[in-house]
Amino acid sequence: MEKRFEQFGNSEKSIFSFRREEIAVENQIRSILSENGQIAGKMSGQVTGIVSKTQTEVSELWVKFINLLKSAIRGFFIIAATVIVIILLLSVFIPRALVKPLKKAIDDLRDSSHQVSLVSDDSYHASQRLAAGASEQASSLSQTSASLKGIADKT
Repeated sequence: MEKRFEQFGNSEKSIFSFRREEIAVENQIRSILSENGQIAGKMSGQVTGIVSKTQTEVSELWVKFINLLKSAIRGFFIIAATVIVIILLLSVFIPRALVKPLKKAIDDLRDSSHQVSLVSDDSYHASQRLAAGASEQASSLSQTSASLKGIADKT
């Protein structure tokens, strides 16, 4: 049996050499696994850093977006308030601008109608005086005519 054991141990590929190769392969596998673990750890750290940086950038962008939106809303309200103030001012001043010339035109028409009324009264009184004068002249003319007729009859 010893011979067989020696023979088995002395052959080209003995069980011991297989075991040594197996141990060497296991050590290589462990080394590769260890390197892979280190690489995975580094990659995990890098991924975590990238994710963290991305989250920070997204948060910053979100804050900028919200601030921009607030600014736009504020601008909208400022423009809306300005438009409302302009409309209110126009609603006050346009009627005044229209009413003032209309009042002046009405006052001018009232003054003109008053003057026409005065002229009409003056014309009425003048025509009455003229009529009275014409009546007197007619009466005087009638008397003169009668006197002339009387003189003519005597001659």
